[in-house]
Amino acid sequence: MKKNKRQKLTNKELKYIMDNRMSMPAAQIAKDLDRATNTIRSVFRRLKLDYYKSLSDEARQYIKDNYLYMTHKQMAAHIGVKYYTVGNYCCKNKLYKDTKSSQRDDITQSYYTRPDNIQKGSRDAHIHQVIEKWPL
Repeated sequence: MKKNKRQKLTNKELKYIMDNRMSMPAAQIAKDLDRATNTIRSVFRRLKLDYYKSLSDEARQYIKDNYLYMTHKQMAAHIGVKYYTVGNYCCKNKLYKDTKSSQRDDITQSYYTRPDNIQKGSRDAHIHQVIEKWPL
């Protein structure tokens, strides 16, 4: 069986990569172009392109204020970045929706308010139930 030779990226494909690199993951771009993900990433490296947005100070503060109440996708949509950028920022800064947080007393005493849009039976509802039971 004969192996296919690598084909050079066309100008149309390069333009698609350039247009969507800040709004789509490399895997999705690769899928749309029927190319390997590593091909797309090598284009980013070769052309020295940023393929994600760094977070501004305002975006960082927004995440810190809302990580207990919103999903990463919701925050990313509001800020205008990819959802895993928000996820990576939360991990690096230890911003977890975890009831075992060492900062739980600070959270409840300073600015905790229960959001209105939590669905019954969801993980968020459970977390907020636990938070409401903490002694102040």
